[in-house]
Amino acid sequence: MSPPVGSGPMVEQVAWPEFGDVPDCGVTDVRTCYDPGTGEVTIVWPVVDEDAETGDGEGEPDLVVTATQLVTAVREYARVRIAPAPLILQPDQDWHLVNLPVIARTEPAVQEFSVLLLGLPVEIRAEPVSYSWDFGDGSAVLNTTDPGAGYPDQTIEHAYEAAGEYQITLITYWSGSFRVGDGAWIDIDGLGVTASTSPVLDLQARTTRLVG
Repeated sequence: MSPPVGSGPMVEQVAWPEFGDVPDCGVTDVRTCYDPGTGEVTIVWPVVDEDAETGDGEGEPDLVVTATQLVTAVREYARVRIAPAPLILQPDQDWHLVNLPVIARTEPAVQEFSVLLLGLPVEIRAEPVSYSWDFGDGSAVLNTTDPGAGYPDQTIEHAYEAAGEYQITLITYWSGSFRVGDGAWIDIDGLGVTASTSPVLDLQARTTRLVG
């Protein structure tokens, strides 16, 4: 389930498999299992010990990480690594005319990361799911799932009614999925929130004079 438009991330929603599809912990060669004692989904990851493989050591115990620990680590990593969505304006200039629309859009690109979290090899996909546009003139914030489009197919535009300096802010809400190793992808909402700002826009009121 995606976050409500403009309301911020839902930080507790994770689509783990149903317990009926996850074996109890203790089953041999199972990486993801359910511990009935703690009510936790747990990832059991074998640790490769080079000394043990050559017979020179006793080997390392398997790495055990709970789902709660992993989800927290994924969110914390994504929170600081997701790049803000681009804020694109047309016309592409720092001055505009009062009462003429400024076209705004972004590019909803998926961002992917491969990282070692809590000793586990994790892949993360982050995708934008909704946007909040603040045009900086006191008008209502526009909350939408539409990333907008360029001229002449624009869907997001704003006309300023008074001359002055304004700055547009775009808040983007991200959700996505992650997986451990080559395991199944697990959906996760509330992966992050980013902010983008435009240059300061100089809105000018110009009049036409007839000479002669």
